[in-house]
Amino acid sequence: MKIGIVSIHSAHNYGSVLQAYALQESLKKYSDEVDMINYRPNYLDCQYSIFSIKVYKRYKGIINKILHFVWRLIMIPGRLKKYNKFEKFIKNNMNTTKKYLNYDELCKEKLNYDIVFVGSDQIWNTDITEGFDKTFYLGFLDDKSRRASYAASIGRKKLDEKYIELYKEYINKFDNISLREKSSVPILQGVTDKKINVTLDPTLLLSKKEWTLLSNGSKLKLNDEKYIFVYILQDNKEFVKIVNAISEILNLKVYSMSKKKRFKNEKIFPNAGPEDFLKLCNNSQFVITNSFHGTVFSLIFEKNNCIVPHLNTGGRMIDLMDDVGLSDRVISEYTELNINKILTNIDYYKVNKKLEKYINESLSYIKGAIINEKK
Repeated sequence: MKIGIVSIHSAHNYGSVLQAYALQESLKKYSDEVDMINYRPNYLDCQYSIFSIKVYKRYKGIINKILHFVWRLIMIPGRLKKYNKFEKFIKNNMNTTKKYLNYDELCKEKLNYDIVFVGSDQIWNTDITEGFDKTFYLGFLDDKSRRASYAASIGRKKLDEKYIELYKEYINKFDNISLREKSSVPILQGVTDKKINVTLDPTLLLSKKEWTLLSNGSKLKLNDEKYIFVYILQDNKEFVKIVNAISEILNLKVYSMSKKKRFKNEKIFPNAGPEDFLKLCNNSQFVITNSFHGTVFSLIFEKNNCIVPHLNTGGRMIDLMDDVGLSDRVISEYTELNINKILTNIDYYKVNKKLEKYINESLSYIKGAIINEKK
């Protein structure tokens, strides 16, 4: 059984690389031949390049462009260090094929797989993929290879109308379909009559032991100091108030991977790689985050946590915490009552029992797709 994966595996983003790695490792439990199809289009890779003209398009006005250029110039040594950590992680931990820069190169290659999984991450979000990229709908495969999505994310409230016919054409070629968010099922059901499953983000399919083993690859030197691990993706005044309050109450320093300090008693690790992220989370006493994958790994490593929903994409973390019975640890604003609610210890026996059910359902979906059950 030869299995391929198409994912956003090369983004220098902790969630992206770790979810791709997790799907690879999960599929390796069913086959000795699992390849990460090394699709690295410029529109994705340029966002993390040390030197890229394209990133300046998002800044309005010549002064803002110049200021950002100067800032990037000053930060080059640190950015290069972080860049190399991500590239090393991909090289050492993913079974990648030769590199493909565009869809046409993949079509010419005539790749031969029994089944190819596409996912997870926002591979079906046309804002992320700069339009309808047929690669993420496995258009390059011939009819001999089976197609399956795993925890694919649309990342939008509705499909882009100008691509509806393409969605209908390519989604209906899939043998098995699963999405990451329950809310996306009715959206995609509008272009197909096929059954749509909901599966866990692949990071949750690997055990605490497996992730701890991977974190041992980190070269970060942490002393015996106890700390709160903070993973912030969106600036939020209430978030800062919450972190400072919990840090003071627990008398713990704040460790973050930010490029600048936001909190009163903070130590930053701005050039952290994927293994560093895992180590910082795993060695902490408490986790505070407004990131979905920050939420995921706080659960995997069985940490007391506080989840402050991201203002734009907070639904995913709210749903996950609700699914495992921890909705009381999700707070949006600083109040004494809210802070007191999340100072209690989490009963991870109960959490893991709930997670076990979802993990088994997700693994059952993978197994069914591999043995060609129509799920």
